[in-house]
Amino acid sequence: MIDGNIRPHVLIGRATAEGGHLIGKYFELGRIVVTPSIIENVTETEQMVLLNQHANCNWGEISEHDSLENENGLKHGSRLMSVYTTENGVKLYVITEADRSYTTMLLPEDY
Repeated sequence: MIDGNIRPHVLIGRATAEGGHLIGKYFELGRIVVTPSIIENVTETEQMVLLNQHANCNWGEISEHDSLENENGLKHGSRLMSVYTTENGVKLYVITEADRSYTTMLLPEDY
């Protein structure tokens, strides 16, 4: 589903149990947004795998400091961020907003 109001990002769904999409054990992802560069460089399967890892608190390749920030974010409702590298060597970020309304997948140059 593409929402023209969100360009240059592409809205791909809402991650809730009731919507039949992805929901983590620890927090809700809200609406899932990916940038065009993610669509061009990361397969849909890999996107879903990485969103699932993020939703289940596998933060990927972040520092110990950032991991502690995420743990604090879980307790106090602040932003959550993961960093991953795909099998093809594409580095990307997954960021869930503090209010859990959106999770965005983007390349570092999109940040």
